[in-house]
Parts: sequence; structure tokens; C-alpha cells
Amino acid sequence: MSTRKYFSLKIHVCCFSTFMLFASTIVYADDVATAIKEEKAATPDAESNIAEFDPSLLRQEGQSQIDVSRFVYGSNVLPGKYRIDILVNQNMVSHQEVTFKSSEENKNKVVPCLSPDIIKLVNLNNEKLPFAVRKALTEAAACTDLPQLITGATVKFDADRQQLNIDVPQVYLQHTARGNIDPSLWDSGVPALMLGYYMNGYESHYSGMDTSRSFYSSLNAGLNIGKWYFRHNGSYNWDQDMGGRYQSNNTYVQRDIEAVRGHLYLGQYYTSGQMFNTVSYTGAQLATDDRMLPASQRGYAPEIRGVAKTNAKVTVRQSGNILYQTTVPPGAFLIDDLGPTGYGGDLDVTVEEADGTLQQYSIPYSSLAQSLRPGAQQFTATAGKMDDYNTSEKPLFYEVTFMRGITNILTVYTGAQYSQNYQAVLAGGAVGTE
Repeated sequence: MSTRKYFSLKIHVCCFSTFMLFASTIVYADDVATAIKEEKAATPDAESNIAEFDPSLLRQEGQSQIDVSRFVYGSNVLPGKYRIDILVNQNMVSHQEVTFKSSEENKNKVVPCLSPDIIKLVNLNNEKLPFAVRKALTEAAACTDLPQLITGATVKFDADRQQLNIDVPQVYLQHTARGNIDPSLWDSGVPALMLGYYMNGYESHYSGMDTSRSFYSSLNAGLNIGKWYFRHNGSYNWDQDMGGRYQSNNTYVQRDIEAVRGHLYLGQYYTSGQMFNTVSYTGAQLATDDRMLPASQRGYAPEIRGVAKTNAKVTVRQSGNILYQTTVPPGAFLIDDLGPTGYGGDLDVTVEEADGTLQQYSIPYSSLAQSLRPGAQQFTATAGKMDDYNTSEKPLFYEVTFMRGITNILTVYTGAQYSQNYQAVLAGGAVGTE
């Protein structure tokens, strides 16, 4: 946990009234001490944020003492509406109107109002926020106190640059994986007809025996129209004794389902065989496909968590080689888009703070073939009639499988098959050790 140091600053000036006249309307009072006492009572550490002025230095002959209590707390803006830049973690996100109003705890402090529209610009990840915070944000009115809701969040107004700086720990923000492309930008390709084939003929002659002849050919055909893809794979086999026979291996129509990062198959297809034996069937299947994920999300890699004290550079190494490098704002951070790096070898993490100090620690890294990233999941759902060339019976057949990564060291999976006179259920997990 980081320790914050505060100090009280006393400044005696005689030439700052011009700037203050620009920022606010001058009000007269006897003393600034009353405002200081109110601020101390409102917040336990208020004294640390106070700058004290000597009002007598500003008094002009024939006038009452000037009240500078509003500026004691760093408030150099009056309540009202201002069109300013909005930055989230030092990144410009908008230029729009922001309302400033007096704080409910102390009327001399002026704070920016974070409206629901401004909160949306922060791009918070609701899944990472506690339920109470999500509820408070949902019910938030026109003025939300973000630092009070989210630990480590800060909101500061830079009057010189006319910027509202909102800093939120990276772990609470929506994070787009490296290489990710919005599905709305995916291209289904152009209409196309494809044909591939293979042929092989064989003839043999033996003394005193009949000549033997055979022929084999395989066919791969496809037709793409929009988001629909027709595929057919078959083979033809002929010999002079048995004659010829054409066999369809699979014939199906496929469509991408972007919402689940998977495909829908309709027709003659087969199960994946990941948990149960592969079964050929005629029916329908919905299944996820890792190839529809960005490269940084495929395969297994552990999550890396830490806490930065300042704007920091985070570097991840394995065996001395740099695998990943990024910058993070102060607070908790999460790296979950590290590309697959093999099946073993600890990850060395270095957090370099803005003041040059270093944090260094290691993340154990050992995976199994079934391991998934925390939060990643795969599933299949199949229904149809079994295709068994050895029997004329084609019973109805159903299969579902599901896998999900729970933590860096635990992946759970389950599955079930159902058919006439046959049922099977499977459950298990892939567990690593730290």
C-alpha cells in the first residue's frame, strides 16, 4: 500500500489579485480562518490541502478586507459551466461542457460534476467493479463522485490548460486485447467457387494371373456467398471386381457467429473429439473457434496483476527476452493479453515507477494442453442423427461440452452425450501448481 505525504504551504503574496479577478468575483469578509475551520471539520486531512494567505496584504485603503477563502483550497474556478478537454489516464477522450459546483461538504470548494455521459467516457469495465459500485453508478444523478466510489481514482482540474484529468486504475477499465478487431469491421470475402481433387490409378500384371485395376479420386468443393459457406468432401473408389462407389465424407453449410466467436454448421459434419470420441452425424452444431480471437487471446497465458504507485512502465520477460511492455496509471493493473509463450518458464515482471524506483516479481508459468486463460471459455452443442456406415440404424444423438479458465492454475471442463440406450457424462479439471 502506498503512503501519501501531504504538506501545508503558506504563501504571502502581494501581486496575484489580477489572476483572481479573472477567475472569480471578489467577496468581502473579515477573516479566512472560519473557512479553514470548516474544511478541517469536513475532512480529517483537510489541513494538508490548505494554502494560507494573509488577507491584509490585499486590503486597499478605504476598502474592507478581501475574502480569499475560496482560493485557500485550490479552487481557482467559479461554479458554472465550462467547455474543457477531458483526459482519462492522460489520454484525450473528449472536449465538451462540464459543470462545476460547490462541494456539499464545503461551499468554498468547487468540484467538477461527472455526469453519466462523462462516466461513459471513462469506459469502466463493470465486470471488474464491486456490485455496490455498479449499482451506485447505475443510480448516479447528474453529479457523481468517482473517487469516492472507486479506490485509487482521482479527478483534478488543470485551470491553466483547461483540462479535466480523470485517473482510474487500469484494472477497472475496459481493455481491448492487442490485435482485436471489432466484428463489425470483419470482411466475409467475395463470392467464390472452389474445387480441389486428387486422382490415383493402379494396374498390376502377374504371370499366370488376371490383371488387377483400381482407381481412387477425392473431391473437395466449396462455394462462398456472403456469410454462408458451402463445403463438400467426398471420394470415389473403383476396382474391377467390386465396381465403383462414391462416398460423401461431409456436406455442410457453415456460417460465422460473431457474438460467440464461433461457427454454426448445418448438414453432415463431425464432433471435435476433444472430450469424447469423434462422431459423424447429420444435423446442427454450434461451436466456438479460437481462430476468431485475436492472436494475443489464443492459447494459454497467465494473468499478470500488480499495483503501480505512479505512472509506470511494466515489462514482462521470460528467460531474459522481453515478451510484453506497456504503461499503466497509478493503482491496480491487469495484463490479460499476453501471447502464448510455450508450456513453461516463469515470467519476470518489472514495474518501473516515474521516479525510477523498481518493483520486481515472478509469475509461475506452467500449462497443460487443456489449460485456458482465466475467463476464457470454449463450448460445443450438437444435435442430429449418427452416421454409421456399418449399420442402417441412425439414432438421434446429442452432445454438449464446456471448458472455462477459472484462475491461472485451474481450468474446469464438463460434457455430456445422449443417444438411444447410451448416456455419458464427463467432468474434470486441469490444475497447475505455483
